[in-house]
Amino acid sequence: MLFLALRRAVVTTAALILTVTGLLGAAPPRLVSSPWVRCLETLTPLAATVGVEVVADEVLGEGMGDKAVEALGGWMGSPTVLCTHGDVIERILVEVAAHGVRLGRPIQSAKGSLWVLSGPCGRVEAARYLPPPA
Repeated sequence: MLFLALRRAVVTTAALILTVTGLLGAAPPRLVSSPWVRCLETLTPLAATVGVEVVADEVLGEGMGDKAVEALGGWMGSPTVLCTHGDVIERILVEVAAHGVRLGRPIQSAKGSLWVLSGPCGRVEAARYLPPPA
């Protein structure tokens, strides 16, 4: 299961923690973030809650959508939370949809939202959008 998170106000972090830990159960996820401080800060409370480190990856930086698509298969197959930027999320979703995965809604990446991608190692088979908390 792969979670694509987009940074929003700190209040959203509590919702992110509850959503991700609720969907994962006891399995600690990998936490991978854009190296931009605002993304690293988004995952820090989740990292403290689940007891893992946040790994910064330039592939998730703004404007790196094509590189993120290339890396996508490596993140699939084990619980992973990615925090990145709207342009990167949108590029990933365009690619996922081009491979036949039904997104169930138009591509969007509202701040504070989550996209949950699932499938076996190496590929995405399903996508679900979770809007930002009200």
